[in-house]
Formats: sequence, C-alpha cells, structure tokens
Amino acid sequence: MTSEELYNKIKPIKIYRYSAQMLSDGLSFNVSDIFCRFVKDAARCNGYNSDVYYDMKYIEKRLREFKEKEFEPIWVGFRKLGVDGTDYVLCRASDKQTYGTLASNYFALYSITIEKKDEGWYTVLLNEYDM
Repeated sequence: MTSEELYNKIKPIKIYRYSAQMLSDGLSFNVSDIFCRFVKDAARCNGYNSDVYYDMKYIEKRLREFKEKEFEPIWVGFRKLGVDGTDYVLCRASDKQTYGTLASNYFALYSITIEKKDEGWYTVLLNEYDM
C-alpha cells in the first residue's frame, strides 16, 4: 500500500490547516503546533518516546525538499511502544494478518499533506484519524 492509497482509504476526524510559503530554502511555516502535538502524544508511549524526534527531523527535511508533484502524505503513528513514521505505518496498514487494524496498533495517527493555494503559497494539512 502506498502513502497516497492509505490517505485516500481512511478519512480524518480533524484537519488542522497551516499557511505556508515557498522560500529559497523550502516550504516555510510554523511547525511548532504540529511538533508540540507530536511530543504530547509521544509522552503517552511506554517506551521509545524519543523516536518522535526522528519523525520531526524527517518532516523538516521533506518540507525543505518539497516538490509539489512528488509529495506524498507523511504518516506518524503513536503506539504503546513507540512512534512510527511513514514506512512502519504503511507496513502495518498493508499486513492486517500480522498487525491487525491500524486502530489496534495506534492510539493516535496523523498524516501531513500539502495543497497549493496561490503562487508561492500552500496549505499544510495535519490530518488526525480516529483511533
């Protein structure tokens, strides 16, 4: 399953919108609200909480290297034993026989997508899913 396929398959319960501008060093917006939410959810994990750091660094990198036509949703899932990025979320979503449902794995699940607004401006969407 691809990131785009999962994004089209499940519907968010909340969507948070952030205005972003394309600058010479990539897509720029205040990510502190998103990262604060992630740190709070990571605090609820019973282990490997610090994995959220790697996901935040990955998100920053993807935003710096943003190319509109190549961008696929970024996934972050929080479970009792840690934080999963896109690859692990997609693995769990693809293999229900081994992992069960996403709801049985995660107590919180988010995706980040980007929509074009105007020339040089975008909307970053943080999608929250019902777990």
